[in-house]
Amino acid sequence: MRPTRELLAFAAVVLPFALAMLLAGWQVLGLARLGRRREALVALVLPPAGAVLSWRAGLRGRALGLALSLVAYGLARWLLG
Repeated sequence: MRPTRELLAFAAVVLPFALAMLLAGWQVLGLARLGRRREALVALVLPPAGAVLSWRAGLRGRALGLALSLVAYGLARWLLG
């Protein structure tokens, strides 16, 4: 079975979103482990703000990963409709 254009478009949208949600969860756990409970709660409710809070807390890899995956998701949604 050959992948169709619709299947590739679906994967291009779903994979960055799934990665963003995974990294958002890692950020919440990372912030909570550092003792920043209020910031972890904000990151849980608003993942883009979580990227900024994680960057300030020193979780730069997680913050950068989340930001890039959200940009990839947004580009995929914009390009593929």
